[in-house]
Amino acid sequence: MELSRSYELARTLSLVEEQGPGCRDVLAAAYAAPQRARLIGLAGAPGVGKSSLVDWLAVLWAGRGESVAVLAVDPTSRFSTGAFLGDRIRMQRSAEHERIYVRSVSSRGQMGGLSAAIPDFCAVLNQFAFDRIVIETVGTGQGDTALRGEVDCVLAVVAPGLGDDVQAAKAGWMEIGDLFIVNKADLAGSEGATQFLKQHVATLYPGKPGLNSGMEAGKGRNSAAIAAAAWRTDLHGRFDDGAGFWSPPVLRTVAQTGEGVEDVAAAVDSFLEWLQRTGRREANRRWRAEARIASLVAERVAAWVDSHTGRADGVRTWAEAVLNGRATPHAAADAIVADLRLGRGATEESGASE
Repeated sequence: MELSRSYELARTLSLVEEQGPGCRDVLAAAYAAPQRARLIGLAGAPGVGKSSLVDWLAVLWAGRGESVAVLAVDPTSRFSTGAFLGDRIRMQRSAEHERIYVRSVSSRGQMGGLSAAIPDFCAVLNQFAFDRIVIETVGTGQGDTALRGEVDCVLAVVAPGLGDDVQAAKAGWMEIGDLFIVNKADLAGSEGATQFLKQHVATLYPGKPGLNSGMEAGKGRNSAAIAAAAWRTDLHGRFDDGAGFWSPPVLRTVAQTGEGVEDVAAAVDSFLEWLQRTGRREANRRWRAEARIASLVAERVAAWVDSHTGRADGVRTWAEAVLNGRATPHAAADAIVADLRLGRGATEESGASE
C-alpha cells in the first residue's frame, strides 16, 4: 500500500474511532460504497495462536494478488483505559507486506471480544478497496460470540493443553464457528483435541465436513442429528435444501510454520463462495445492518435516559416512586419510554449526536 494512501487511511480510521468533526460525512461515503470486501474473523482464547495464524493467512492471500486489511483488537485496561496494541508484533510478515494493512484497535471495554468501532472500520476499509478484511478478537474464548454478527466467516481457534476443546463444546462457541481450527497441532494432545471437536461437530451437523447436498447430508444419519441441525437454517443451510448444507470442518494447523494454512484458506473460500451463490451472504449482511442499527438505537436511548436521570420526570424520581410503593419498575420504564417517544428533551440529544 502506498505510503500516502496508508496515512490517509490511518487518519480516516482515527477520525471514525474518535467520532471527530466530519465523521458522519466520512461514514456516509463509506457505507454508500459497493460491498466488495470479504470479512473473516478469528475467535479464540489468549495463547491459541490467532495472531500467527492471521499473519500466515494474510500473507497467503496477499501473495495471490489480493489486498488484505487486518484489524487486531486488544483489551483495554480497566484502570488506565489504555491498551498495549501489540498484536502486530506477532504479524511482522504482514506488517512489512505492501498489500497488507495492519491496524491495532482498542476494545475500550466493549464486551464480546470486539471494539464498537469495528463495523465502521470495515465500511471504511471496504471503501478503500480491500479484498479481504480479517478481524482478530481480543481473545476471550467462549465470550467471543460478538464476532458472529460482524463477519461473513468465523474461524474458531483452539489449542491443545489449554482446555479449549472442552470450552468449545459449551453453548455459544459451537454456534459461531464456520470452521474449527486446532492450532499448535505439533503439540501433545492435539490429536485428542481434534477428535473431540470432530465428534462434537458430528452430533450437531449431519453430513461430511464442508459442503453437502441435501441427499448427502441425510445419508446414514439418525433423525436426532438431522433435527439438531435444523435450527441453523439461516447460517449453514438445511439438510433438505437443494442449495446444500455446510458442516463446519475441523482443521489442524501449526501457525509457527504455516503448516495447514492453505487448507484453512481453501475451506474459507469454499464457505464464502457457497454463501455468495445461495444468497446467504447478502441475507447475513442485511441481518448485520439491522443488528447494528438496533445497537446504536439502544446506545442513544441509554444516553438519553442517563442525561435525564436527575430531571423531575427522570429515572431518579421514578426510583423514589418505586421505593415508596407508588409505582412499579415496569410502569416507570413505560413512562420514561413514553416521554422519549414524545421527544421531551430528546431533540437536543439527537441533534448533538449528528
